[in-house]
Amino acid sequence: MRSAEQPNAGTPDAGAPDARLLKLVPAEFASRHLVLPLGRDGGTLRVAVTEPADPQVIDDLRFLTRFEIEPVPTDEYTLRRLIDQSYGSARAASRASSSSAPAASSSPSLSSSPSPSLS
Repeated sequence: MRSAEQPNAGTPDAGAPDARLLKLVPAEFASRHLVLPLGRDGGTLRVAVTEPADPQVIDDLRFLTRFEIEPVPTDEYTLRRLIDQSYGSARAASRASSSSAPAASSSPSLSSSPSPSLS
């Protein structure tokens, strides 16, 4: 069921999926099988797919995510573009958060002390 606040939630044109949904389906799997998680309603995951009648992809998604799968038919061009946008932005956000953490090698106390010899 779609919320009144997000009338397009769970549809391919609703924008980038939530990062938590993207973590359910690895980028490599999404690109290879042309699938993209769109939304979740209880124990059901809505997933954009190019071949909604392909039982192997649906079964693989069910096994991978542990959710029942509601396929949402989507054309290949749109789905490839959304996968690139969604997982590209998720990777960029992940890189940004990891690069904001201070690097251990930049610590003065580590760089000024000699390494112990193991020989």
